[in-house]
Amino acid sequence: MAAGPGLGPDYCVYVVEDALSEPRLTAIRDPASTLPRPQEVVDVVKVVIRDWKGAKDG
Repeated sequence: MAAGPGLGPDYCVYVVEDALSEPRLTAIRDPASTLPRPQEVVDVVKVVIRDWKGAKDG
């Protein structure tokens, strides 16, 4: 929500629930001051495959 602070009621976050079956749209005005502080989750996945050019098909 870093883009929203300072914009107040001019900034909205739109949430779409059940988009594929029964879509519902909710607008949250001024999310920086109305929503609880989000939990920041940082995940890093690194996969290194050495000599991948030597792999054979099938």
